[in-house]
Amino acid sequence: MRKRKDEETGWYRRNWKTVATVWGLLLGLFGIVAGIGWTAIWLSRPKPHVHVHTKLKVVEASDDYPLTTCVVSGKPLPPPSRRTAVLYEGIEVQLCCEVCIPKFEEEPQKYLKVLNAAGK
Repeated sequence: MRKRKDEETGWYRRNWKTVATVWGLLLGLFGIVAGIGWTAIWLSRPKPHVHVHTKLKVVEASDDYPLTTCVVSGKPLPPPSRRTAVLYEGIEVQLCCEVCIPKFEEEPQKYLKVLNAAGK
């Protein structure tokens, strides 16, 4: 079997390092674009909702609420636009999420003591 001369080999074989570099860059770029796309999709997905049945009136959260933590869970309250607020006997109670509503309904007086101690 005779050995090929450089002139007889194709461009692809003579420049395999360049070809490998270009393919590596293209695949890397594709990976970055795909990662950005999936991140955008993941961030734009709707947040999970928990819908609970309650006898309390659900209202819009006011800005002058005295507490910064949820009376039921003890977690920090989210921004006012994302808080869950209910009226119990004319008193506004703000909770961190809808999951806390049934817990509040079970023992409202226990949680109102915390709210009254805060000055409302």
